[in-house]
Amino acid sequence: MKLIVLGLFATFCFAGSPLRSPQLAPITLFTQYQQPAPQGIVDALQEEVASILASVGFHFEWHDLSTSKAAGPAVELAVVTFRGNCDVPGVWQRNSDRPKALGFTSVTDGEILPFTTVDCDRTGGFLAQSLSRLPVNERPAAFGRALGRILAHELFHIFAKTQRHGHGGVAKQAYTVGDLMADEFELEEAECDLLRSSPSYNLLTLPFTR
Repeated sequence: MKLIVLGLFATFCFAGSPLRSPQLAPITLFTQYQQPAPQGIVDALQEEVASILASVGFHFEWHDLSTSKAAGPAVELAVVTFRGNCDVPGVWQRNSDRPKALGFTSVTDGEILPFTTVDCDRTGGFLAQSLSRLPVNERPAAFGRALGRILAHELFHIFAKTQRHGHGGVAKQAYTVGDLMADEFELEEAECDLLRSSPSYNLLTLPFTR
């Protein structure tokens, strides 16, 4: 994701009636952290991913990559690497270099692969000033939510099987500090429709057993 400002309006999606929504198999997410992350940050990012993608009926089972053999079969999966330090340091200095991608997903010959990376160091530097203005006890949850939004963006690419971006919301190409620090941040309706019409969604709606 390029870090530029976009001033566009969007229509955001909603979950709709549970009576008409199909029951979906869980998506398995295997995670690996280059450095151990505090549980409060991990909980906040997982809750944010679940909240954003619940609008299309997605729900997740999280497993450490090192225990992947014990996870059992998966209908759909992704492997997520958290690069750098995912803790909230006592003092952060904003990175003055040209903004770089906060997350990226592997693509080979135009095909989206289920391997994605979230860069905690870059995200921390990008959000440094805003995080420093929060009470100390609120920073872990805010940072975790931001990481969750970046991950949700990458999961959109993986499960919608597309490199395209939305005009607003989680799937847009450019994130601002305000996007990552806002109380709420959602997918556009058009991107939810892409997910609902994707091969991944069709797989998840098939009868499944555990």
